[in-house]
Amino acid sequence: MSNLDGDSSPKIHVETPPVPPSAPGENPRTSATGGGGIRGILLRWEREDMMKRGSLALRGIALLLSLISFIVMASNKHGDGRNFDQYEEYR
Repeated sequence: MSNLDGDSSPKIHVETPPVPPSAPGENPRTSATGGGGIRGILLRWEREDMMKRGSLALRGIALLLSLISFIVMASNKHGDGRNFDQYEEYR
């Protein structure tokens, strides 16, 4: 087989894939992948920070409720059957 140009190498034509339409101001590379790249990393960091703050807040609330329940138990002086000092488990 011979080419008309006299060149023996085959001609290969490669097309670039079409870029999907994107919103104004949006990077077409990240919009097609659902927010990948730097934006995805920043969203993950924000989510992890929010989880750390939420965990700290829940631990603080648990500590407060534990202290309140301990104070209520220690200050219970209501009578014969309800006095914690009479039970060996609470001495």
